[in-house]
Amino acid sequence: MKIVCFGDSLTAGYGVTTKERWSYLLQKKLNCEILNLGINGETTSGMLSRSYDDVILNKPTHVIIMAGTNDLFHYVKLSQIEENIKLLLNEAIKYCIIPILATLPPCDTVMCKLKWQDDYDYSNFNNLLNQYRLWILKYCYENNLRCIDFYTVFKQVLNTVNTNQYLLDGIHPTAKGHKLMAQNIEIK
Repeated sequence: MKIVCFGDSLTAGYGVTTKERWSYLLQKKLNCEILNLGINGETTSGMLSRSYDDVILNKPTHVIIMAGTNDLFHYVKLSQIEENIKLLLNEAIKYCIIPILATLPPCDTVMCKLKWQDDYDYSNFNNLLNQYRLWILKYCYENNLRCIDFYTVFKQVLNTVNTNQYLLDGIHPTAKGHKLMAQNIEIK
C-alpha cells in the first residue's frame, strides 16, 4: 500500500514538526509508504493543476484528499469547490487509485479572531464548513467512496476540552490534533 496525502496546510502540517503530522503518524500506524503532498495556502484549483504530477505519477494505491479551507477564506463558492473535488476524485478513479475524501475540522471562532483577521465572519465560515461536510458525506455515500469525517471528530473533542490543546491558531491542528486525526483514519 502507498498513500498520497493531498491538500493544503491541514495536510502539510503547518505549525508542527514532520514527526507530529497526521500523515507521519499514519505511516507509522499502517507501516506503509506515505507521501505528504500538502501545500500551505493551497486551493482546490491549485490541487487540480498539480494532481497529475503529484498524485497520478506517484502511482499510489490510495489518495487522501482534504481541501477547501483556503477556497472558503477567499470566498470561492461551495459549488465550485465541490466541482473541483469531483474532478480530483474522478481523476484518481480513472487511474485506479482509491480516493478517500476528508472533511475539514471546524475552526474556533474566538481563537481565529485573535490570531487571524478580527473582522472576518468565522461563524459563517464554520457554517460553510458544515455545509461542505454534509455535501462530502452525501457524495461519498451516493458514490460508494470512502470518507474521513475530521469535522465531527474535532467537534466532539472541542466541546469537551480547551480548544488550544487541539488547535494552534483556531484553524491548524496542534501535535495533539494531528494525533487525533491519525487515530481516526482507517484504511484497508
